[in-house]
Amino acid sequence: MNDSHNKTAPTYSEDAISQLPALHLLQNLGWQYLKPDEALDLLLGRILPDWKKRKERLEKVII
Repeated sequence: MNDSHNKTAPTYSEDAISQLPALHLLQNLGWQYLKPDEALDLLLGRILPDWKKRKERLEKVII
C-alpha cells in the first residue's frame, strides 16, 4: 500500500529559509541583535540626541 498520501508537505516560511540563517550569519560576524524597543531607543538617540530630556519634560507637563 502506498502511504505517500499521509505525509505532510514541508513548511516553507521566509523566516526559516532566509531570515534566520541571515540573522545567525550576522551574529557570527559580531553583530548584535536588538529587540524592537532597543532599536527604537538607539534610532531616536541618533536622530534626536536629547530626546530623553525632551520626553522627560513632556511627561512632567502632562502629569
